[in-house]
This record gives sequence, structure tokens and C-alpha cells, in this order.
Amino acid sequence: MTTEVAPPGATGAAARGPAAGAATGPAGGSATRRAAGPVGGSATGSVVRPVVGRDRDIAELLALLGEPGIRGVQLHGGPGIGKSRLAEAAAAQVRGRVLNWLPMARMDPVQALIRQLAGGPADRPEDVPEPLDLLVLDGLDALGPEGLRELLDAALRYAARVLLTVRYPVAVPGLREFRVAALPVPLDCSALDLAGLAGVPSVRLFTERLRELHPGFLLDDANQHLVARICAGLRGVPGALCRAARVAATEGLEVFATAVDENAPLPLTDLAALIDSYGDAGPDSPVTVADLPPDALRLLCLARVFTGGFGAEALRALTGPDGSAPGGGYGHPGPESGGPEVPGPKGGAGTGGSGRRERPGGDGAHSTQGTDRPRRIGYRALEPLRARHLLAVSPLPSGTLDGLARVRMHLPPAALAATRAVLPDLTRARQAHARYYAELAGAAARRIRGGDQHGGIAAFHAEEPNIGAALSTLLAAGDHRQAVQLVESACHFWRATGAPFVWAEQLAAADGQDPDDPAAARAALIRAEARARSGEPEAARLQMARAERAATADPAVAARLLHLRALIEPPGRLGAAVGLLRQSVARWREAGDQHAAAHVLLDLAAAHFHAGDREAAVRPAQKVVADAVSRGDVLNSGTALLQLSAYAAGSGPEAEEYFHRAMAGLRGLGAAAVLGSFVRVVASPMRPGASARALSTVRLLGGFHASREDMLGTAAVPDFAVSRLEQRLRRLLGDHDFTQALREGAATPLYDQITRAGGGQDAVPPPVALAPHHPRTTYATGTATGRPDPATTSFGGVLTARQSEVCELVAEGMSNKQIAHRLQISEWTVVNHMREIMRKLDCTSRVGVAGRVLSLRPA
Repeated sequence: MTTEVAPPGATGAAARGPAAGAATGPAGGSATRRAAGPVGGSATGSVVRPVVGRDRDIAELLALLGEPGIRGVQLHGGPGIGKSRLAEAAAAQVRGRVLNWLPMARMDPVQALIRQLAGGPADRPEDVPEPLDLLVLDGLDALGPEGLRELLDAALRYAARVLLTVRYPVAVPGLREFRVAALPVPLDCSALDLAGLAGVPSVRLFTERLRELHPGFLLDDANQHLVARICAGLRGVPGALCRAARVAATEGLEVFATAVDENAPLPLTDLAALIDSYGDAGPDSPVTVADLPPDALRLLCLARVFTGGFGAEALRALTGPDGSAPGGGYGHPGPESGGPEVPGPKGGAGTGGSGRRERPGGDGAHSTQGTDRPRRIGYRALEPLRARHLLAVSPLPSGTLDGLARVRMHLPPAALAATRAVLPDLTRARQAHARYYAELAGAAARRIRGGDQHGGIAAFHAEEPNIGAALSTLLAAGDHRQAVQLVESACHFWRATGAPFVWAEQLAAADGQDPDDPAAARAALIRAEARARSGEPEAARLQMARAERAATADPAVAARLLHLRALIEPPGRLGAAVGLLRQSVARWREAGDQHAAAHVLLDLAAAHFHAGDREAAVRPAQKVVADAVSRGDVLNSGTALLQLSAYAAGSGPEAEEYFHRAMAGLRGLGAAAVLGSFVRVVASPMRPGASARALSTVRLLGGFHASREDMLGTAAVPDFAVSRLEQRLRRLLGDHDFTQALREGAATPLYDQITRAGGGQDAVPPPVALAPHHPRTTYATGTATGRPDPATTSFGGVLTARQSEVCELVAEGMSNKQIAHRLQISEWTVVNHMREIMRKLDCTSRVGVAGRVLSLRPA
């Protein structure tokens, strides 16, 4: 078994120092020595626990150590990433003489190592009794590159192999580098797949550590979205996850709710600070900021205003573009520099009480005497932060004013802990942060309305926590106009993804404003739309009344009011709703907003359909397709094609062709946009009955989760497309109805849900006895031979001839794409066949289908 030895949350040297029970040698080093022989346990006597999620790393590491000519391996990575645990786990599987050695501060490390190996004073290599098979050197970053090289030179004389843990690798011949990465995190979660979520390495680590301290904890439907978002928010860093478990065991898991609930966004920097308060930051050696260059320290403090990471453009908005030109920074430009002002210590924006600019912390060691001139920060200030792992860089995307950048910076918990005592007043930085992200939200909305919808949706999704924090800053400052504008921008993202209008009620602060103020009217319209889409027509009417006076002066307000009135018309008055929607379309065209007009036309098509006029429903949907394609509006054209697929139900090839065309376009927009378009069709706001719409949406979530990987592939970053909808719908329907509908949907292909809804049926057939659900798992299968007669694999006529062919190819290990190519059919048709096959054979995965086929073959 691979093991790790440490109290919960400890990392690096703290995990194996004398306090942990390690033996301390006379030379001032601490060591765990293991005699030759089979793999045994650690000699420390500490609690032994399995290492989570590192099996592949351990195997690769052992393979490297076994390569000829390799004298050792350097495990490198940031604080808390798990280097020491991985080294211990790998060393535990090495047969022979192994020594885990840590230096102490009392003497020269080289002499300490030689004395430790010899068991006492020793001046020559031959004084060491036996050479070691593996020497593990941990916690040595404080020695610096030259000190490390000297120690390694000595170590390699007494050991066949060396395993070294460092933050940054050093150049030593014969030593291979091995970067230790964070644990994988969940990309989404669903009540359908609790077992699958529990198997994600970061979730396993978090829940196991939490269970050690809180034995009654269980991962269940009620808390799974919190656990998944915590693990994703902490980016799978083991040290942070262990400390988060300590917080949850003491405070309760609910303490994290505000960090992951879009209704009350708490900056993840605050979450990390809370986590840090429950234990040391956990680096291999202490992190200090006292000797950082002044600009680097200021930059580190400024970066605390970001939530969940940030991009280079956002950093420029706070600090200026470089060291020599003004940026879009915060505060007022200085008289000489022209750049943004850098906040000073607590109690003032830029100066201490003596009138001089001091380094944050007030020690004055790096002050500028006799001037209040603002300081700009150049990007050279980033390098000291990266060198000390006070700033992490990941390939996660970050939103920009022009779309998206595939790089993101983060402050690890160690950096948050190190800056707590030296924080300046960040009020002006937060104001600049709010202005930048309000502008970014507007840019993303324009992209969603225009041609680059993928960039707009991805940018908003990447920066949603920062945009939420910006909204809180604007409301706290009383800037209701810009707050309303930000939420209006967010509405485009929510409509595109089918998400609830989660920030709408925060605009209640605008209720006391002048009713003639356009911002107050727009806030009322946002809240009215949120209520209307949630099935609360009475509350929607109350908000709409507040916007009536603005409708005469603003065609856009008038168009939105007409649209909202149509949404809240009683079920028996769909004819009246049709008239209102036509007027709204005309007003939007008058205002020159073709995207909004297309959005209303989609509801007009649905109103005609639910009023029983299928032919009239087709015309506006076809018009949306024609107009949207000419404008590059993939979102509206894809949704309209899905509608046409539904309205053509029963026509066979025509409906399937519409469906394939819709998926070909929507797939490139990402999972959230695809799901939003499906929701728009299956659970249209024009469909009578809020409960019926909710049930259809839940069934759709079940089908989407079950077929997501086959349909869209594996997501590159967490998106929680299903999770963000499941939580609200569970509260609306109750646990029993929600779970039943989710399982029904998982057993019904998405194409069938679309066509059945278009056929006037519910999205799924009447409930049938369902087999217990098991999570979908992707398996790699080997090539099979000895194919039996297709009549045999029809399982007594249960499967059609085509389904039997698909079964055979699945048993041979082919992917859906390969099967589609072999049989000359579309990949989506293969997905549909697979869903039917699994339903008929009562299988929950491809491997189950393959197993059933292989069981029929002769041995």
C-alpha cells in the first residue's frame, strides 16, 4: 500500500519533524531509516494513511528511479502540492536500504548528512557502513541552488539513487525532473453520479480527511455540489484541501456555501483566508515577504482583491501596463507618473501618517521620503512572486475585454497567509476591480449578442466570481446605475445557458431610487424577468409596474415589457401572448436589436406550438434560422433548429437533420450553452405550468449528464453546467420527484426528449420500473475476436439488427466515432443506439454492454 505519514493538513517538513515522532540523529538531522527487505511501514509510528490519487505518479516515479544512468529524481512544485507525500509513498515501495532525511538548523547540512549515515562522526565516505539504495532529501529549499548542489554531490557518493523535493529544480547531471501537479478536480456533478464524484481524487482526499475528523460525514445529494465546487475552487491542491477539511469539520460544510452559491458570492480569497486560519500555510519551508522588493510586495497585496484568479489584463487595470506607461488603473494619476496610484498602509491610500510613502507593514524600510508621488508597478515585480510560489500560473482560461486568454494567475493560501499582517487599504483597488469587471461583463454580453458567442460565454464563465464580487462593490458604493448595467450584461449569459437570474434580487437596493430614473426601471425589468421565468407571475407584475413610466421614452424598455407580459399570460390566453410577442419583435426591430428580436421570435414559435398551431410555429423558427445564420448568431440559430426538430416530430429524417445541424453549431459554444438551448425548447417559458416545465428540465438534465461525454467530449475546465440548475430544481420539486425525474431522463436519449416534446408528449414516456442507477464510467476495452451470429447478439429479438451490429463493435473496443465511420451513420445516431441498447439490456455503461456480448462467445 502507498502511504503517507502526517497529521491532517500537515505538509513538507512539518509532517515528519521530531514532533511527528521521527528519530533525530546526533548530528542534528532527522531521519526515518528502513532496513533491507520487503516494503514495510514507516519507522515513525505515526498514523498510516493511503495516498490519494497518486497511483500513476508513483508508478512513473518508480520507473524513473529504475532507469539505467539515472542517479535520482527531483520532485518539484509549489507549496502544499504533495511533493513530500509522493516521495514517501514512492520510497515505501523501494526494496533495500532507504533513508528519509531532513536537515536541521544546528550545523552544516553536508556534515550532518555524513554523520547521520555513519551513525556518528565520520570524515570519509568509507566510514559509512553500507551504501543506501535510496536517499530521500526533503525540505531543502532554504539551502539555495549552490547549497543543494553541494549536498547532492555528497549524497550521491553514499546512495545509489536520490529522491529530492524542491520548489524549483536545480541543474545537476543525472537527476531527472518530475513536476508534481495538483489532483484532478470535478468538472461538473449530478445527483445521478455520486459514486463518480466520490472517485475524483481531489474529492476523495477532501472527504477522507473530513471523515477522519467528522466520522458521521457522508457525501450525499444535499452536499455534493458544495464539495465539488470547494475542490474545484481550491484547484485540487492537497494542502489546501486538507485544511479545508479541518475547517468543515469544525465549522460545518455549510460555512462554504457563500463561496460557491451564486446568490451570495464570497470571494474565494476570503475562503482561502478562512482555510488558512485553521493551520499553517503548509509549504516545505516558511514563506516570508519581509525581504520582497517593494513593488513585488505591493503587487502581492493588490492581487488579493481578485476572486478565484485573474488574468494579465485585469492586473494591468490595477497596476498599469508596464513600468513606463499609464494603464486603466484605479485611483487618480499622479502629477508626474501618469500611472495609477498604489495604495499604502492601512489608514491611507498612499502615505503613512508622517507624509512619506511606506512599504506595506509600516516599517519604512523601503520608503520614498518626502513625496506622495504614486508608484506604478512593472511586470518585473511578478518574477520574485513566481520564484517563491507566491503567485501560481495555470492554463485555466481568464476573460479579457477581447474574449479569452488561456492563462490564469492565482494566489495560493501561502501568499494570503504571508500578507495578512502587511495589508494596505484596498478600497480603491476594489473600486478599480469593480470598474474593470463591469466593463468585461459588458464586453462579454456584446460578444454573446454578436458573432463571437463562444468567447463571450467562456469569458463570462471564467470571470463569474470576479464579476459577482464587482457587483457587491458597486452596490456597497451606491453606484446603482453601473450595478444595473452589470446585471443586464449578466442576463445575456444566463439566458444563453438556461441559468437562473441569480443576482437579480441584489438590485432590490434600487427600489428606493427615483421611479423616473432609467436605472431603476431597468432594475425592475430584470427582477420581473427573473420572477416570470421562475413561475411567479404576481411578483413579476409588481416589478413591471415600476417600469411602466420609462416605456414611453425607451423603445427597448417597451419591447421588454411586452415580452414579459406575454411570459406571464395565463395558460388559457396563449392567443393574447402571441399578439404581445409580435409587438415586442416589432419594437426590438425598431430599436435595431436583431439578437433580442430573434430571442422573442423563439418564444413566439413556442407560443404558437403550445396553442396547437404547429404550422404557425414553424414560420418564426425558420425566420430565426435564416436571420441568425446571416449574422453569425449560432446560439439563436441552434435553438431554432432544435425547435424545428421538435416541430417536425414524426417526419423521421427531417427531424434528425434539424437536430444534427443544431448540434453541429451549438457544440462549439460549450456544455452550458448546449444545455441552455435544450432547456429553451423542452421547457420553454411559453409552456403552461411551472411544475411541468421544472420536471421536463430535470429529465433533460438527466439525459444531458448521461450523454454529455459522448456528445461533447471531456470538458477542459470545470463548468458545473448541470449542477447549477439541479440545486434550484431540487428545492422546487422536492427530493422524491426530482430524483425520479432525473433517472427517467437519464434513460431517455436527448433526441427522443426533443421529438417527444414536439409530438405533444411529455419529454419521457410514463415511468417504468428502473434498475438501480450506477454511475457512467468510461473504460478502455481490448479487441475481441470470435464474433457470434448477429441473431445470437439480438438477445432473443430484444435488439434490432442495427443495435446488434453496434453491440458487436462496442465489444471490439470501438469508440462512437469509429462505429459511425464503420456503419456509415452519424455519430449522434450511434449515441441514440447506445442509449437504447443500455436501456434494453439493463446495462449502465459500455463495458456492461461489451460484457453481455462477450458472455455469448465461446470460450
